[in-house]
Formats: sequence, structure tokens, C-alpha cells
Amino acid sequence: MRALWKGSITFGLVNIPIKIYSTAESKTIKFRQLCAKCHTPIKIKKFCPNHGELTNEDIVLGYEIEKGKFVVVDEEELKKYIPKKTDEIKIVEFVDRDSIDEILKDKKYYIVPDSGGIEAYFLLQYVLDITNKAAIGRFVMRNREHIGAIIPYRNALLLETLHYKDEVRDISEFEILHNPPQLGDEEIELAKMLINKLYREFNIEEFKDEYSERIIEAIKAKIRGEVIEVKLEEKKPEKKNLIELLKASVE
Repeated sequence: MRALWKGSITFGLVNIPIKIYSTAESKTIKFRQLCAKCHTPIKIKKFCPNHGELTNEDIVLGYEIEKGKFVVVDEEELKKYIPKKTDEIKIVEFVDRDSIDEILKDKKYYIVPDSGGIEAYFLLQYVLDITNKAAIGRFVMRNREHIGAIIPYRNALLLETLHYKDEVRDISEFEILHNPPQLGDEEIELAKMLINKLYREFNIEEFKDEYSERIIEAIKAKIRGEVIEVKLEEKKPEKKNLIELLKASVE
């Protein structure tokens, strides 16, 4: 498995050599667009409504300042502002893990110790675990400066990249959430009964991507020259009364 990033975690005079790996890989089924006549993968042409097909030399970058108005930016000029590549995650502070708003969390990565840093790695993991703390650090990856939280996970460390504040949509923008309705005791009790009825210990292994599995089976059948029928579930008539819905669910 290839590491996405290699460097070190630093705080004070401590330096921990590490490697970063993705925690997951997407299993989404991908299709290519083909020519219907010869099944050759198609190529997307770059086209200007005024000047027709373009080459890369005919294209410049533009920043839209208002609808339909752009400022042209030179690519060489932009290179001056790309953050300097670093090989360290510099810890700037330690915070309570619970103080990091869930909405700020973006992607997760495994942090694995590299040679020479095993003892310090597990010391950091253990102390963060028993103190319920997270280490907040800055680093550059893929030409962008990130802020990340280092947290313990089982017997390892995770890096969670965080959104900057101005990247997060303010939930107050959704006016429908400003005035929640008054909930009656009967609805609350029925909802609690339904939750208790459906409660169980969570086990991710019980869940599968059924859509992808059906698509794969259909593709395999086409390879074998077979045709399979996909049955669509009939929609049940929807009840509009909330209490009736809850009562029917609990029964």
C-alpha cells in the first residue's frame, strides 16, 4: 500500500516520523462513455461557443467576480502562492476532543509510525487517549495548507482534516429550522417506543451496497449472455397523520 504523505509530527522538541494512508477506498462502480457504433471510449473536447474547438494553449484561467465577468489569472503567477511543501505536521495546540464540532471534520487518514518513531508515536497515542485530547496541527499536502486533528483510534492515531470556518455553511441559512413545531406527549412516547423496538447494537458488516451488487450481477450475466430482470419495489401508500404513522410502525 502506497503512503499518501510521508513526514513527521512535531511538537516541542519531539519529532515522530510517520506515514499517512487513506482509511478507505471507494467501491463505487464507474462506467466509461463509449461510442455507440464502435464502443471506443469517447474524448471530451474543449469548446468555445465563439471560437470552436480549443487546445490547451488557447485556454487561460479566470476568476468570476460577478455573473459573466472574469479576471484572467496567469498560471505562473499562481505558482508563487502555492504553499511551500513541508514534511511535517506541526502541532500548534492540544484541545479537548469533544470541543471539535462534527461539522468541521472532513477526511480521515491512518497515521502509521515510520522507523525511529515507534516509542514516541505510541506515547502520544496513549496520552491523547487517557486525556481525551486532540492535537491540532498544520501541514501542506497536495499544494494546499491543511489544518488537522490527530486523535487516538484503537491502538493507533488518526488524522482528521478540518474545514476552515468560512468553508462551512451556516445552518441558520435554513429558515425552515428556525421555528420547530410543538411536539405532543403522544408523538414523543410513540417515537421512543419505535426507537426501542428497532434498537440493536450497530454492526457495519450487516450492511451492503445492494445497488452495486445488483449492477455487478447484471454485468456478469451480460458477459454470460444472460438477461436478468430487476424487480422494482412497489411504493406503499403514504399516511399523512404522524401519530397514525408512529402507531402503525410500533404495532
